[in-house]
Amino acid sequence: MTGKTVPSQTPAAEDRSSWRRDLPTLMVLFAATLALRIYYLFAYPFDSDEPQHLHVAWGWSQGLLQYRDVFDNHMPVFHILSAPLVALIGEDPRILFFMRLAMLPLYAASLWGAYQIGRSLFGERVGLWSALFLGLLPAFFYNSLEFRTDNLWTVLLTLAVAVLVGGRWTGRRALSGGLLLGAALSVSLKTLMVVTAMTIAALALPMVLPPKPGPPGRSRQEGIKLAALVAGICVLPLAVTLFFARQNALGPFYYCVVLHNVVPGFGRWRMPWTLMGFPPLLVFLVYGVRRLVRRVEPAGGAKRLAFVTLMAGAFFLLNEMVWPVNTAPTRLPLFPLLVVSLTGISMEGSRRLARAWPAPLSWGTGAGTWMLPCVAAAGLLLLPGREPLLRRPSSEQIAMVAGVLRLTDDSDYVMDLKGDTIFRKRAFYYVLEPLTMERIARGTIPDRIAEACIATHAAIVVGGLRHYPPKARQFIEQNYLPVGPFHVAGHLFPPAAPGDDRIVAFQVEIPGRYSLLAEKGAVTTLLDGRPYSGARYLAPGRHELAQPPGEGSLSLLWARAAEGGFSPFKAAGPRP
Repeated sequence: MTGKTVPSQTPAAEDRSSWRRDLPTLMVLFAATLALRIYYLFAYPFDSDEPQHLHVAWGWSQGLLQYRDVFDNHMPVFHILSAPLVALIGEDPRILFFMRLAMLPLYAASLWGAYQIGRSLFGERVGLWSALFLGLLPAFFYNSLEFRTDNLWTVLLTLAVAVLVGGRWTGRRALSGGLLLGAALSVSLKTLMVVTAMTIAALALPMVLPPKPGPPGRSRQEGIKLAALVAGICVLPLAVTLFFARQNALGPFYYCVVLHNVVPGFGRWRMPWTLMGFPPLLVFLVYGVRRLVRRVEPAGGAKRLAFVTLMAGAFFLLNEMVWPVNTAPTRLPLFPLLVVSLTGISMEGSRRLARAWPAPLSWGTGAGTWMLPCVAAAGLLLLPGREPLLRRPSSEQIAMVAGVLRLTDDSDYVMDLKGDTIFRKRAFYYVLEPLTMERIARGTIPDRIAEACIATHAAIVVGGLRHYPPKARQFIEQNYLPVGPFHVAGHLFPPAAPGDDRIVAFQVEIPGRYSLLAEKGAVTTLLDGRPYSGARYLAPGRHELAQPPGEGSLSLLWARAAEGGFSPFKAAGPRP
């Protein structure tokens, strides 16, 4: 007895019918992801790098030149593009929220790039679901929330890959992909790691898929296309370099972007054995991709899948084993490639299983309509597991910036770690991040924070003292008082013992107007031999305070802070 066979759809027709059937579900899930994304823009705590990037962008909006006037160890394009929006918003303590909103189009552009890569490799349906799964991946969802260079960097790299694998390899495609890679390089020098991964993937491709013999002159044509790719990469970085050369700032540009970031023996470079593991793992990667592409026949061709998978694997190995500093945002460009590959391979495998065993599997694996939405819905429900929905957004950063704006004007300097105060010039040129601290510890950058505070009359210090080098920490402890969310120039005088009518000598390092505050009662004392009757200018040097017994503790505090209601004797917000 023979049964009737039902003609199956072609893969292209099956893909078209499947993604159209999935479209309503996808739209609902994308809308839910966007709503959650907007909520976490305000609820997710600030990272310490966000004010630093914002401070550099603010510097551009004030006519300051990056590297010469404002230290930064990133390439400049992201900050230049952000400066007009920073200028438009103005000195608002809530600016980080607004700038996070500006990251939303970059998030959408990353998903679009993932969709284009998935569409090129596997078809429309894989592209759409890959974009959704990328948007729901916690490591990508949360790290791309923050205002940082890595968001624009990820978009440009994702779009570059989408262009390079999006169609027939032509000179125009090579040039377009190169221009995007060059733009990414002008945002972050970490692009060199990605270009290296691309080079490794291209060199390993013949080992995965033996090349087919081509027509005469093919080598010359490929050389022209490669030259177009390299030329595209060089255009924008060369323009950036020429700009700083014309500003007579090529030296600071080169130091900040290149020399400052290269510290022998720092980070992973302290562990040379990790480098030894790179070659064998690379061999294993090539072998694994070779086995993979023999079993998967993507709509876009095995060559494109092999290139993308090799590139993703090489980038992962370089980042985890070779690059000296491994941070979560550095992995952002990896996720679109991994998500597309895993989604496409899984969906292709399930489709082939459904064709082989249609009876038991037709309800769920291949073109089934419930499995993919269930996975996406589970991801949507798991996102709040990392950051609870009902947590209150951190207000310390906003309170600190608001306090500094209230006490200072644009002519004042402050001392902070990495531009935390955003809208004020920093007393010390270098940001205090791991590379700088390592250089200070080695003596290649002298700890002149105390001298910088004195020279600029910086009356406010921001940041926990444990983050400052020892010499600077000692200076701050001796010349500043913890008041609310920062330290303010001043001294604290413990209460005099009964019957001890004493004269206390102290040193003023930061000149300015100072007020005397009493822990209890009014101030009835002599300052430099004269009765204290209000805020008084104190020059640098030695001063004396006649402290009668019974008045409790006294504090000498920078007058603007005292007049603004700050006092070391009462709580005025979180202490550093």
